[in-house]
Amino acid sequence: MVNVVYKPREIIASLSSLTTAEIKKVLSRAGSDSTAGRIQVAAAAEAELRLRDAQRSAAETFDDGLPVNIVKAAWDALILVEKLITATNPVGKNGRPRKHRLSRTRQMIKRWGVKGALERIESKDSVNAIRNMQTIIEAGRSDLLWEEIVLRNPEHFDPRAVRAIYEFACEHFARFGITPTDPF
Repeated sequence: MVNVVYKPREIIASLSSLTTAEIKKVLSRAGSDSTAGRIQVAAAAEAELRLRDAQRSAAETFDDGLPVNIVKAAWDALILVEKLITATNPVGKNGRPRKHRLSRTRQMIKRWGVKGALERIESKDSVNAIRNMQTIIEAGRSDLLWEEIVLRNPEHFDPRAVRAIYEFACEHFARFGITPTDPF
């Protein structure tokens, strides 16, 4: 009988190159033992499977013809606002601040895609929208404002939406001392 040396770090490092079926096999083998190394491998394999599911889901859901940099900037802005607001929330029972999700914005993206959500922002004159805008500006990332993303890339959006967003930005950016990008 040959004694096989189990090397969790090497297995974890190789997970990204394995097929989904191979990862599931690693996960089933690692799950049968309770040693620390096998628990780490099982956790890493589960994380890799979740990542692949999320990537596949994102590719199917948000393919609305926008360049990757615009989609990435929109998601970066959403995640930045969520993290900054979460950091200001009161601490919960687990010792961490309560997570804040922009659930309405996420629903809008799910329903209309990133492009549709970006085109609909001119109608978001709510207190929360202004607070989110202020949060991004105070973080020094005015380049991630959804309005700015649309105004910098007008060729990818409906001209009526671009005009409405520009008017909205002219009205609201002034209170923060920012001049919106002129798309025309």
